[in-house]
Amino acid sequence: MNDINYVCTGASIEDLWEQGERDFIYNFTGVGPFTVSYSGCCWISLNYGSSSSWNIETTVYLASRSDINRPNSSPITAGQPMYIVRYGTRVVLTIPMVDSDGDTVRCRWATGNECVSVCNSLPLATLDSDTCTITFNATHTLNGMYAVALSIEDFPKTNIIIGSKLYTPNDPISIVPLQASKMKILREYDI
Repeated sequence: MNDINYVCTGASIEDLWEQGERDFIYNFTGVGPFTVSYSGCCWISLNYGSSSSWNIETTVYLASRSDINRPNSSPITAGQPMYIVRYGTRVVLTIPMVDSDGDTVRCRWATGNECVSVCNSLPLATLDSDTCTITFNATHTLNGMYAVALSIEDFPKTNIIIGSKLYTPNDPISIVPLQASKMKILREYDI
């Protein structure tokens, strides 16, 4: 696939972020699985983790599921480009997740090539995978910037077959990255 630019849907010069999206049509040569990725450089300066490369990657598998007789639809999620939180508070942030096939959806911290330079970039945060709720005490660096990299996964509720592969309720069918959320920690009077 060629390089694909995105359409900017929001930006902040003051906070050094931009957000965008892009739809594209591609005719695959079979049912797959195929890996599709979009990568680039660079993150804004971060207080933890590296501000170098980023990568968003997913797998496209067009074989029909045995339970619904059509290909899987990956879960969807959305996040703000930046979350501004008050220094010294306990932060509870739930990332929305939904799956049109009715699968069980969970999230986890991204790992390896899913997060590249921002793996584990929000120190001491915990994640409830079932609700995709991040909890942490905002006692990190004042005016600090932190990246959050998550992977959203869908799991069948019962055993199914896609192509010739068996998926159990413990096997993720697809993985959707969410890597562009940042936390900015400010004093109360700066908010």
